[in-house]
Amino acid sequence: MENIKARVNTKTRANDTDIKRVRQRAKEGNAEAQCDLGDAYYYGENGVLFDYEKAAELYMKAAEQGDAEAQYELGNMYYYGDGVPKDIVRSVGYYMKAAEQGFAEAECKLGLLYEFGFFIQSNEKAVEYYMKAAKHGNASAQVDLGQMYLRGRGVPQSNEKAIKWYTKAAKQGHVDAQFVLGWMNELGLGVPQDDESAEEWYAKAAEQGDVRAEHSLNSMEEE
Repeated sequence: MENIKARVNTKTRANDTDIKRVRQRAKEGNAEAQCDLGDAYYYGENGVLFDYEKAAELYMKAAEQGDAEAQYELGNMYYYGDGVPKDIVRSVGYYMKAAEQGFAEAECKLGLLYEFGFFIQSNEKAVEYYMKAAKHGNASAQVDLGQMYLRGRGVPQSNEKAIKWYTKAAKQGHVDAQFVLGWMNELGLGVPQDDESAEEWYAKAAEQGDVRAEHSLNSMEEE
């Protein structure tokens, strides 16, 4: 199991931070409030202490009402064994329920599970789910999809398509995408070789503390 401190709420829906109001709405059966209160227990937010069992109970109530974020979080809990027995099959089931509703984080997670064989290994299925999440604007999925095109895994190899998806992620501030774009521009992969563009992308990544980008920038300046 991952360290409890590693749990970071990266979801995009703005949670209600008035915990008294959230508790009341959750008690009344509101699915979004149940999910928000589950988040508070799962991530230790809004003055609420970590309690995985309570988080799982609340997510389950919300998931049964069709809340996609709750389904996604239940997938995480079963995947890591947080507050529930570790169960990859049930985890994938909840990820799929969320993905069927277009929940990008779940789509991206399914892509990872298929790519690395944590459930069933299939590069083609990985690309299918990365593509769905990428089209929904998920920067991590855009990077993963770019990598699949760059390596020719599950799709025909294409530097041009890799550049397309890395650029979308980089414009959202994804540091890995910014570094890779610097590298591809420096080498002329998928785009005409362009030191100026390479330095610009390396600089953006370096501003976020990427050591690789700092090293690449220093190397280019020394030439």
